[in-house]
Amino acid sequence: MKKYEGVLLVLMALALGLAIWHGVRVPSGEPEVLDFTMLEKVPDDSGIAGKTMDNPMKNIKSTEKAMAKMENQQLNNVVQTILNRKSVRKYSDREVSEKDLILLARTAMAAPTARDSRPWYIFATNKKAEIEKLSEAYAQIGNAKALLIICGNRDKFLEGPGELYWMQDCAAATENALLAAESLGIGAVWLGICPNKQRMDGITKVLKLSDNLVPFSVISLGYPEGENQPKDKWDENAFKIL
Repeated sequence: MKKYEGVLLVLMALALGLAIWHGVRVPSGEPEVLDFTMLEKVPDDSGIAGKTMDNPMKNIKSTEKAMAKMENQQLNNVVQTILNRKSVRKYSDREVSEKDLILLARTAMAAPTARDSRPWYIFATNKKAEIEKLSEAYAQIGNAKALLIICGNRDKFLEGPGELYWMQDCAAATENALLAAESLGIGAVWLGICPNKQRMDGITKVLKLSDNLVPFSVISLGYPEGENQPKDKWDENAFKIL
């Protein structure tokens, strides 16, 4: 209930104002209590005599139910996006805008990281010439209409046993961007780069990366061409409640 206290207070204040407007008064001797049932009948001089008004307490309960339903719907939308995610490799000619690329990069950077290290650097492009250059490192990149290239940043790697956590962090960032693309109606597929040395070296060469940046993944992007259906990957044999 705490999260709805603000809403309740506003509704009660509106009810009190309505009571005063129509000449309804709180019974003397009980100034601290407003009898909401007095609002159910509109006074004759209101111009709408005889009409029954909704009890404000009923409205409050209806508002609570509506807000709870909205929260559940939002949760369901998130879950549905996750379940609908699929790999899309064929795209229409529709352009993926720079605005969308920035949004996808932002969602990627919202991923969790070990000790909040955020050990990444992200490149993005929707330029055909750049995509063709990068396809020299990995031919499948050439199908894309836009790209996100997620790299690890050695300057932000943890020291000691946690050094390799950067791979998990960049994987989480990659998945975030894939889910965001799904929610925007943009097709996407995760193209593995790390730990394939040939692909890593190829991306490094094309982008002329400094020594502190390590190519981790490429996300191929484009608006889907044709129907693409998600796979139901649930496997009860790979799950156990302890």
